[in-house]
Amino acid sequence: MFMRTAHAAVTLLAIAILGLTAGCGSAESPTAAKTTTASAVTTTLATATTTTATTADDAAAQESARLSSEQEAARVLAEQSAAADGARVAAEEAAAEAARVAAEQQSAAEQAQRGAAEQPAATAAAAQPQAAAAGACDIKGNINSKGERIYHVRGKSPSYDDTAIDESAGERWFCSESEAEAAGWRAPKNSR
Repeated sequence: MFMRTAHAAVTLLAIAILGLTAGCGSAESPTAAKTTTASAVTTTLATATTTTATTADDAAAQESARLSSEQEAARVLAEQSAAADGARVAAEEAAAEAARVAAEQQSAAEQAQRGAAEQPAATAAAAQPQAAAAGACDIKGNINSKGERIYHVRGKSPSYDDTAIDESAGERWFCSESEAEAAGWRAPKNSR
């Protein structure tokens, strides 16, 4: 803006000098030369004033636009920052919720495994007296005085008929020899 004003002032000065020297050595009268010079100076001043006013208006408009642009950029940046903070908080909350759900699922899976491990033993123990009563599971699981777990099969073990099962002492009935062996019981040494 300063450059435009300085340029207009220099131009005005040059016209004034030309106007003052215009009458020298020419056929024009000094009054006509002064009138022409005054007219040129007036036109130049009007142009310079208009240019300066336009330039000032343009500069003010540009400054206003720059400020508006900076304000808009600051607003957008603030919105983006708030959105990023919101997204970060939401992600943290989602991660915490996922961890809580995973812990609950892990706990439920562990409980289910404990229940599943306890259930077959309980089911088998409950089913054995019924099966034994029906004659389906007739292998006797006996614990001798030494604490050894021995199973007796009808027709194979000579002491089968003399062996009584006391379930309250941990003795039990089996449906097959493989089931008894899998449970940690062995055949008697005198088995046929």
